[in-house]
Amino acid sequence: MSVLPQLTIIIVSFNARGDLERCLESIHAAPPNTPHEIVVVDNQSSDGSAEAARRWPDVTVIEA
Repeated sequence: MSVLPQLTIIIVSFNARGDLERCLESIHAAPPNTPHEIVVVDNQSSDGSAEAARRWPDVTVIEA
């Protein structure tokens, strides 16, 4: 039985790949103690932000 997340971390991104990667690295280096999920909403970035976020298997990417 999986644990439902009690916290959803939503990151909205537009052409901010470097910042997005640093943000995801930071969250993974010191994750919350509570069950959580990470969602990246990418607003049609042309810098590969969505692809970079997909490298993290626990991150859900929504391309808006």
